[in-house]
Amino acid sequence: MSQEAHEPQWFIAADGTVLQTWPPGPDNDRLKYLRYETNRRLELSDLYALDERLDTFGTSFDRRSNAFLLLAGTGVVCLVVAWLVLPRFDVGSTVSIALTVVAVLMLVGMGPMARAVSRGGRSSLDQIYLDAGIESSNPKVLKDRDALALIEAPGTVAGRRSA
Repeated sequence: MSQEAHEPQWFIAADGTVLQTWPPGPDNDRLKYLRYETNRRLELSDLYALDERLDTFGTSFDRRSNAFLLLAGTGVVCLVVAWLVLPRFDVGSTVSIALTVVAVLMLVGMGPMARAVSRGGRSSLDQIYLDAGIESSNPKVLKDRDALALIEAPGTVAGRRSA
């Protein structure tokens, strides 16, 4: 089976209904058909632009997530160094206490920051879909026969974003 068959594909039915196939993966064991509610008539170019914006958003969100993981790892390493390493080298307790305080403040401060970033990420994602003419980032999963009836109807256009 070709690689192209495993990539999502967009469909716009003659009545303006927007569908997307979603290939099998870790969350689903078969090809799924997703229906999006729209607030205007869309073209395939609108959907390709949406894909591009989602890719950009995903990359940015991944970078922010990795920064939080790095910050958490640094906090844990600081705690280990303060409690286990520094005492073995007879470093003064003042340095250990200072490093512990910094690490704890770093780890405690991460909670509200992560919550704010993830909340902002969700609203940004919803706004990307809304700007593209789609009402919600949560599509409805259609039964195969219902989706195929729309896809195979006259006037339906289909396309995949070129890589």
